[in-house]
Amino acid sequence: MSSRATERRPAVIAIDGPGGSGKSTVAREVARRLGWRYLDTGAMYRAVALAVLDAGVDPEDSGAVATAAERARVMVLTDPAEPSTYLDDRLVSA
Repeated sequence: MSSRATERRPAVIAIDGPGGSGKSTVAREVARRLGWRYLDTGAMYRAVALAVLDAGVDPEDSGAVATAAERARVMVLTDPAEPSTYLDDRLVSA
């Protein structure tokens, strides 16, 4: 058996659905119960949107939006008990 066949790949669970349906709540609880990390990609998206707004960019200007998004430094903490999102070293989770 090749070493590639015996490699363990990390498990990933993605939850999709409409806004406000409880995806994040369910995902955090599943991660907590399994002892896994939790990555809130929606929070990452919102942090980039905030970077665009903070830059005073017209949301209709796709080039300027892309530039603001590229410059944004987004960091997320993946502890399901205390997930946090930072934008340029500023806590923006709330």
